[in-house]
Amino acid sequence: MRLAISFITALAFGVLDVIYIKYINPDFTEEYYTRSLAKLEETLPAAEFEIERVKMESQKELFMSPVMSFILMSMTVFVIGFIISLLSAMILQRKKITT
Repeated sequence: MRLAISFITALAFGVLDVIYIKYINPDFTEEYYTRSLAKLEETLPAAEFEIERVKMESQKELFMSPVMSFILMSMTVFVIGFIISLLSAMILQRKKITT
């Protein structure tokens, strides 16, 4: 049952993320990319920055895809929910044993 809660939440967050990126703020990915590049440019030497810029440029199209956005957000939320479910189950199990 705990996994079902995590799974449903993950699906909901994935759908909401796609709606946000596709309809509410379609410039989000480009703005995030631009800010990330600016931050890297401030912190890295020129040669390292160019290497990172090329890497980010090659991944840019992949992460701008709504399908990839859905998968990434869903998996992130599912993993976090799964970990929280495991921790809560361990805590509740321990309370049953001690009482």
